[in-house]
Amino acid sequence: MTQTAFRSAARLVCLLAFLASATPAAQAAGEPVVFDPAHVLRLRIELSDEALAGLRDQTREDHREYMKATVYEGDEKYTDVGIRLKGFLGSFRSFDQKPGLALKFNRFVPKQRFHGLRKLILNNGVQDGTYLSELIGNEMFRAAGVPAPRMGLARVEINGRKLGVYAVAEAITSDFLKHWFKDSGGNLYEGPGDISRQDIDVDSGGGVSDRADLKALIEATREPEPAVRLERMEKLLDVDRFISFLAVESFTDHWDGYMQGRNNYHVYNDPISGRMVFIPHGTDQLFRNPSAPTTLQANGLVAKAILKTRAGKQRYRERLQALVEKVFKVDEIQKRISEIEVKIRSVLKEDGPGALLSHAMAVRAFSWRIGERFRSVQEQLAGKVATTPSVPPIPFGPDGKTRVTGWEPQLMSGIADHQRGRGEGESGGSALKIEVGDGGECRASWRKRIHLLPGRYKFTGKIRILGVEPGGKSFLGDGATGGADLRISGDQPRSKLVGSSDWTRYEYEFVIDGDEELEGEQATSNVVLVCELQAVRGTAWFDERSLELIRTPLSAPRTAGGDGAVRASERGEAPAGR
Repeated sequence: MTQTAFRSAARLVCLLAFLASATPAAQAAGEPVVFDPAHVLRLRIELSDEALAGLRDQTREDHREYMKATVYEGDEKYTDVGIRLKGFLGSFRSFDQKPGLALKFNRFVPKQRFHGLRKLILNNGVQDGTYLSELIGNEMFRAAGVPAPRMGLARVEINGRKLGVYAVAEAITSDFLKHWFKDSGGNLYEGPGDISRQDIDVDSGGGVSDRADLKALIEATREPEPAVRLERMEKLLDVDRFISFLAVESFTDHWDGYMQGRNNYHVYNDPISGRMVFIPHGTDQLFRNPSAPTTLQANGLVAKAILKTRAGKQRYRERLQALVEKVFKVDEIQKRISEIEVKIRSVLKEDGPGALLSHAMAVRAFSWRIGERFRSVQEQLAGKVATTPSVPPIPFGPDGKTRVTGWEPQLMSGIADHQRGRGEGESGGSALKIEVGDGGECRASWRKRIHLLPGRYKFTGKIRILGVEPGGKSFLGDGATGGADLRISGDQPRSKLVGSSDWTRYEYEFVIDGDEELEGEQATSNVVLVCELQAVRGTAWFDERSLELIRTPLSAPRTAGGDGAVRASERGEAPAGR
């Protein structure tokens, strides 16, 4: 046997052993009725006038305190249950719509439990009309040995108002951790944003966390030597589970997960093994693009650190192949969808024929996309279709510069007016204008999607602002602060422009890494450039003629003051708000 064949055989033995031991012992003991989709819970929630007013006021993520509620399940009554609104950009709905809800049974009564659980999440299904995406997706993660929330179904009413069907999600708390780990007292981190974000949320089971464990993993990902990097990461990260986590994100097309979106994930530092484990959540938008490439672009720091190496990429490909065979059993999945659909229809009929028809159409489309996704993944693994999109990179001139045009408006939250102001640029040209009124916290931008080869980049342009009043951190939870800036999607600059100021040069630096051990032409990366204003009021103009991208080789030294540097010298005064 050659050395290469020996290594492959050894990896296969390890993989089979890992898959055989992947399911926790607690899972075999049976599920609570809460997570049995054959049983649809009926929850009746009663709120006082004070609690109603409090929930109606919960429009921002950092203003969502638990109010008191009484919850009935049949004849069972639970008093002083904590209730608050939940959800971010896509899923958030106000209380008077169909809100997502968090129920904390022990918030005011410490020993109170609901079928043994302290907390439940009620997802409103506004991004998943089937109520099945999280249930099916999380079952696939768990079958791959990746800890993932269990799911159920419920019909909910509040103060007599029938809200319809909800997807019931297991909260990632100590109850969840005890289900998967022998010790639930480790540090639990939660996205959105990458693990390198300064204010990533942490719940320290053993007391105040200094984030030393997370900092050590971040440092390991930055090790320049690929073999040494993987060795260092193996000591701090459950790499086997992480590669399985990435593989399932890939074949379920979890575009809003960690690998691509740096979103919808938790990281738990297991005190027993001393290694970190990634946990998915927010899987309500799976299988949207059946033909998505299985070799997805790695944006997450940890994913990049592994998949940019030859060894890491090989392990990922082998795991992807193995898990598709073990987990992606399309006939069984589609049969399970049909069985659960019957249970959902039995309660949806109370909402009339329109609700039944809408759900049936959503389920048919979901099941079809799963079948098409399976076909596409099989073809990609067999080499019948390209696994990476063949998109040419944006061209640069001999000076390493390119002007960026073709901007599109996007509103993330609040109310804003987007205009392309002709004659409002610095020298009479056009400007991309965003105006925010008095409608509360607003986040709006102009965006341009491009493809870039590996390199070091500077996104630069001139910004003018008038009366920009920041409102603090965005309720979207990604660490964004108020002001006007240039950036790329998924990152946040260190400083932004606030107040009023004339045209000011703003620069944002970022790096696109290549595959470190790849010989030949590198693939392009998908990047979204952003001209953004986040404020409660004010106006920002982005001089369209000045917006350009500058590329230098990866070997070039980084200039001082990147990641959101303001060139104050160009206007002769200190930048506003700095």
